[in-house]
Amino acid sequence: MDIKFKTMLVGAVFKPWESIKFICTINGQDFGYSLGMGYVVKFDDREHNQTNYPDWARKVLVDGYETSVDLGPKGCGKVKRPVLENVLNSLFMDSTAHELSFVDWCSEFGYNNDSISDRKTYDECIDNYFKLKKALGSKYDAVKAEIEALGL
Repeated sequence: MDIKFKTMLVGAVFKPWESIKFICTINGQDFGYSLGMGYVVKFDDREHNQTNYPDWARKVLVDGYETSVDLGPKGCGKVKRPVLENVLNSLFMDSTAHELSFVDWCSEFGYNNDSISDRKTYDECIDNYFKLKKALGSKYDAVKAEIEALGL
């Protein structure tokens, strides 16, 4: 794929049911992307000294876990940055919202059609569809087929 892609960590939260938030930029268009706390490898980093990490934590540092996250009283952790294919897969799935009315979208994906926050989510999915079309241009359909073929 000939796509310019970068990620930036924008926030980690301290509650395990919340997520690590990234901004992913694809060909100049910014998209929010979240990873659940299950993607974080936790270790205590109070010393801020790599030599004090347990062996498994030192291994994490060289195995592609590149972004540090502060887990508050739980210490620190490392999380892998999102990869382009996973971000695109998520964006293509969200993009199906442009094919559905809000009521049908709610029914299809388990949202409440009487919820203001669910309407906001629907609108964000539609906005992302247009941004993704802009980011990929004439390659939109080809990239979508390539991502679907991966079966992520």
